Amino acid sequence: MVVAEAPLAGALKKALEARRAAAVVTAEPAALDDATRRAALFEAVKAGPDWRGIVFSPGPDGEPGDAALATSRRIVALLKDVSRQDATVQTPPPLWMLTRGAPIGLPGDAEAGLGAAAAWGIARVLALEVGPLWGGVVDCDGAPEAAADALLAELGGRQVQAVYRAGAPRAAPAAGGDARRSTAERAGGGADHRRLCRRRPAIARALVDRGARRVLLAGRTALPPRGAWRDLPADHPAAERVAAVLDLEARGAAVHPLAVDVGDRAALFEALDGYAALGYPPIRSVVHSAGVLRDAMLVRMGEDDLETVLRPKLGGALNLAAYFAERPLDLLAFFSSLTAVVGRVGQTSYAAANAALDGLAHTLRARGVPAVSIDWGPWGEVGMFSRLDASQARSVARPMSTARGVEAFARVVAAGLVQPVVADFQHLPDAPLFADLPREPAAAPVADEGGGGGGEPLLELFLLDERDRPDAIAAHVTQLVASIFRSAPADVNTRQPLSNIGLDSLMAVEVAQGVRASYGVQLPIQDIFTLSVRGLAERVADGVELDEAALEALLAEVEAMPEDTPNDDPPKGDHR
Repeated sequence: MVVAEAPLAGALKKALEARRAAAVVTAEPAALDDATRRAALFEAVKAGPDWRGIVFSPGPDGEPGDAALATSRRIVALLKDVSRQDATVQTPPPLWMLTRGAPIGLPGDAEAGLGAAAAWGIARVLALEVGPLWGGVVDCDGAPEAAADALLAELGGRQVQAVYRAGAPRAAPAAGGDARRSTAERAGGGADHRRLCRRRPAIARALVDRGARRVLLAGRTALPPRGAWRDLPADHPAAERVAAVLDLEARGAAVHPLAVDVGDRAALFEALDGYAALGYPPIRSVVHSAGVLRDAMLVRMGEDDLETVLRPKLGGALNLAAYFAERPLDLLAFFSSLTAVVGRVGQTSYAAANAALDGLAHTLRARGVPAVSIDWGPWGEVGMFSRLDASQARSVARPMSTARGVEAFARVVAAGLVQPVVADFQHLPDAPLFADLPREPAAAPVADEGGGGGGEPLLELFLLDERDRPDAIAAHVTQLVASIFRSAPADVNTRQPLSNIGLDSLMAVEVAQGVRASYGVQLPIQDIFTLSVRGLAERVADGVELDEAALEALLAEVEAMPEDTPNDDPPKGDHR
């Protein structure tokens, strides 16, 4: 199946048929907007001799925000339908995405659409979340025939992220910034979304301490009348924001709280025009940190999840960029997320919004606007990651202190970077962006990849009372997960879904291989992402075969194993 605009679809169809594809069904991207048309498309594909895969390429962009939302919705709808279809086909067809000149900051790149940028953000989540349903993403410039050649050069790879320029593969540009590594020390993930705005006062304090004398603090909710501030109880919803205003004033700044939804262009323009009409000095620096989370596995995403997340994050940035298009700025800073470049299970909407935000920064910088989009890792004292218990999440990056975050912000702005990644890494993500950085040696494999039974753990189950088997399986699976996470078994939260404690797609494959090797049970990748260790143990207990025939086969396998004998002979080879 090829979903692309007509010229590109034709080029892909011709190239695939030249590689002996039995039949290629094509459709335009708009066909994915209607459930009936999608169903007819899938029926046409399944009527063919063999369903080998899907290629999706976003259509040409219209309005930037609309394009990002439309592309994101089409990808989600397509993957949802594929997940429903895969039970009716022998091998689930992988999805490949082909974008055209996504704004990723390579020298010589022209401006491109934000739909392609959003697609790359989603791709990084799909690589972690949908397992065998994901093939890869390729970006290229040039004619449709060149794009088709670039995609075909990558087909058959595993979780590909490739960029082609002028027909040749190119490395994606490395992000600058503060990307430190440390030895693993488990730290929290993300929770209380109301705390997202707490980074704003921290950054505002830093700007005031560096000489800013007037600060406009915009937010959706108005503060109480100033006369009521003194009597606000500590648990009042506005208490922390009031305290932030008073703190900035004590530092010598004039503070203007502004109640406005940055995602509403008309309301934002009216509010900013009203501020300017009062005769205040013009605004010279803008920091946009608004955002909303609506996390869900892709197959469980609701109809409005994408729009709910994209509107304040990307829509607000587009509105600010439009307002200040003819007004000189010293800085236009967007607060993006590490999720945009490495993905995170359950954050399809958030990755799309932030990747599009990164793309917008590249586009604006190409126009001469001093824009920067900072892909932040978690902050430990403020922001969305500040209230999770250390046992609730395992992230590629540990939360940084507010002081470190503020320091990094100042360094990023001074360096003039466009899309820096700022994070305190526990271990480097498996992503092209970090490919050239040194890594610790990989851990030894935890389990053999062979099929069939597994030997000792399964034999132990035979020897246990039936009532003790679930606990034994849970202990073994905990040990398996701990070895993959390079942590102690006692540190593994056995009641949290594995996706909540930092499982990525490669780890999920290791878990599946380990369970299969130990118990002969093949667990779906989707179950490994969504279940806890306890839940996995229950699935294994339900699937393991403990009848007499299985016991006889296992004993025969054990008896056929060669004896362990010491070998004192030196290894063969040249020992000069």
